[in-house]
Amino acid sequence: MRVFLWCIFGFGFGLALGYVVIYFGWVAYSQQFHVLDHDGSKIIRVELEWAPMGAIAMGLLMAFWSALRAAKRATRRATR
Repeated sequence: MRVFLWCIFGFGFGLALGYVVIYFGWVAYSQQFHVLDHDGSKIIRVELEWAPMGAIAMGLLMAFWSALRAAKRATRRATR
């Protein structure tokens, strides 16, 4: 049960982290390289397409990683 809860926690954390990293990464990139976006279509595409895809990918990666760590801890705890 703890492994499942850590998996859910890791997915939620990775979801938020992935969205923030992709979104603010694009904002920093567009400010650094002076990307002109008069109608706002590029930032909307990042908000609605790229950031959610990155968030899901990061969420799945973090869920897998945290579940592996929790399983290792549970195995160590059981062998004591």
